[in-house]
Amino acid sequence: MDCNDKFSIARSPYTPPEILAKLAADEDYLVRVGVAENPDTRSETLAKLASDIHDKVRVGVAHNPNTPPEILALLLTDESLSVRASVAHNPNTPPEILAKLASDVHDKVRASVARNSNTSPEILALLLTDESLSVRANVAHNPNTSPEILAKLVKDKDQYVRASVARNPNTPPEILALLLTDESLSVRANVARNSNTPVVV
Repeated sequence: MDCNDKFSIARSPYTPPEILAKLAADEDYLVRVGVAENPDTRSETLAKLASDIHDKVRVGVAHNPNTPPEILALLLTDESLSVRASVAHNPNTPPEILAKLASDVHDKVRASVARNSNTSPEILALLLTDESLSVRANVAHNPNTSPEILAKLVKDKDQYVRASVARNPNTPPEILALLLTDESLSVRANVARNSNTPVVV
């Protein structure tokens, strides 16, 4: 059986967990990636793959939406930026792990934290003044961001951040009203599309 066949089996939703466990030890890293990404892979197999020598395998584990929080915690301090960013992006990552990743040195990781629906309002507040545009824009668009923080982001110097506030489905009418006369066409267009925007007569 060649690598392509094994990779297809590793990614298939019909492959039994016990076969996936065997493929997790395959010498070809792409086969192991397929196992790491498969939502049917058992926790004990994912735990072994979390320490794989190849970072793309560890990314697969970090990205898998069924990876348990305790295994994601093992990847919290991984040397690979892509692994940490995948942990920060994973919908299964608990708030306490996201809180630690919020201070990561790389803005790609912090941006993924800011985008995650599990990130608490308190952590989003800490990212409010992040130097990275993408981080602040993701805070502005996160449904967990408090009205108090959104009100501050309305004054952000970058139109992309303000447009993200305007797009946020939870932005209160009074904050959207502040953006009705924004100098940016993109911001005003997003205000117009938001169902919370007050009707101006």
